[in-house]
Amino acid sequence: AGQGPAGSIAILAAGGYGRRDLSARSDVDVIFLVGSKKLHREEPIKEAMHLLIDIGLDLGFAVRRHEDCLAVLGADLQS
Repeated sequence: AGQGPAGSIAILAAGGYGRRDLSARSDVDVIFLVGSKKLHREEPIKEAMHLLIDIGLDLGFAVRRHEDCLAVLGADLQS
């Protein structure tokens, strides 16, 4: 998979939301995938978070770089 520009941001589904396994009281977990923590701007992430919270979602989130995600790929993670 290719990477976008260094300042780009993607929103990824995670947890039960990413598995398409939500119940009535599930929170919505998302990952804000950024090109570089040094270059990303916080404002678009804050705006997206406020929008999701304002529409009533119980939001869980993380901000990760592409390299962070690749580093844990294939690791045996327990939840």
